[in-house]
Amino acid sequence: MRRILLICTCFGCLAAASDAGEIVLRSKAAVRVSIVRLSDLAEVKGSEGDQSELLAAMPLMPAPAAGSTRFLRAAEVRDLLVARGVNLSGWRIVGADAVEFSASKAGAAQTDEQGTPSAKLSGADQLTLLIKNYLQQKTGHELWSVTADADDEVLAVVEDGGANVAVSGGKAPWAGRQRFYLSTGGAKPVAVYARVERMVMAAFAVRSIERGELVRRSDVELRPFGGSLPSSAVTSPDAVIGKEATQRVPEGTLVLGSYVRSPIVVRRGERVSVRARAAGIVVSTFAIAQQDGGVGDLVTVEVIDRKERYAARVSGVRELEVFAAEPRATEMAAAPAALAK
Repeated sequence: MRRILLICTCFGCLAAASDAGEIVLRSKAAVRVSIVRLSDLAEVKGSEGDQSELLAAMPLMPAPAAGSTRFLRAAEVRDLLVARGVNLSGWRIVGADAVEFSASKAGAAQTDEQGTPSAKLSGADQLTLLIKNYLQQKTGHELWSVTADADDEVLAVVEDGGANVAVSGGKAPWAGRQRFYLSTGGAKPVAVYARVERMVMAAFAVRSIERGELVRRSDVELRPFGGSLPSSAVTSPDAVIGKEATQRVPEGTLVLGSYVRSPIVVRRGERVSVRARAAGIVVSTFAIAQQDGGVGDLVTVEVIDRKERYAARVSGVRELEVFAAEPRATEMAAAPAALAK
């Protein structure tokens, strides 16, 4: 018994050491500035000093229109933080399952400067957040990667100016090396260069997924992606969960639509049931599948004993359907006239 208690105590100490803190979501919140920050929606409880303050000041999204209400689930808060490069290892998001927040008319009318980062952050962090906020306001796009080339003069303007620092400059398409200007009151603007990259959220494999495996929710997560996103990239984990990998997807790989498919439920050579629907009448028969297919796929089947082939769409395990108006003519180009019989 003593040995068991000692082991439990050791595990408890290890867990405590690796636990950075908690982000406690409120059930309701009121936003009084133009940019919603984590501190508006949650209480950050951590033991890492400046990390807690940095998290609390992290901008998440533009505030909703005055008088309107928005909801954010815990998973969405996590995705927004990760998109801004926050390492949430050891941090737990607890509290309400979703936070309801709204902006008052007075809050919506306040100036953008009131949404600037806390003066407790370093000058470099404040500068980065200032430029990100400026880009969000100019373009309406929320996710940006900003690397500023700031010298002592620039950092002094940011640290001394606080909420009075205004950002200007930059130009479309708001990517690459950009020149911005920082000004406070009537002082001469100070130029600062920054490399800007527009980020989007896309699905990445968090572990290696082997060919033939079904993708689980824990296998993929949204991460920020910079540059030109492939048109077939998956931007919602729900689009691939439950599907079968058509090839090996290494850990950390951007997931493309071609990497997955619906699980095979009809296999070549199997005897399958085919239902034909037309004008409210359903006729069932049997055939032999000539191709593998998942739900929604169009496959060729062969009529038993007649060697006639036609196309049908997979609807379930060893089940297919043919509709009067489907498949389309282009899909049926190679199908014989047997379908009309």
